[in-house]
Amino acid sequence: MKVRIGIALGQWPLQDHSADAILDLVDYFEALDVDSLWLSDRLVSSTLILEPVTFLAYIAGRLRKMKLGTSTLVLPTRNPIVLSAWAAMIRKIYWPLA
Repeated sequence: MKVRIGIALGQWPLQDHSADAILDLVDYFEALDVDSLWLSDRLVSSTLILEPVTFLAYIAGRLRKMKLGTSTLVLPTRNPIVLSAWAAMIRKIYWPLA
């Protein structure tokens, strides 16, 4: 039996708010052989949050093994045609040969 470990990032996980800092964290997770990275969509938060659509697009082409996903997406706030186009593009970037 294989045990897989995924990480869910609820809010900004670092004190440093730079893009390089979050990329370093994602690279660190992949180096640790973390299976997947999950984000949740939130409309309101008192802290800085990672908007899942933008963030997953930002890191998708960088990863080699780690899977990406959203645990929740607030669908009524998103245009379904735009969301499906986003998902198709991310899939093409993330799995170019699939």
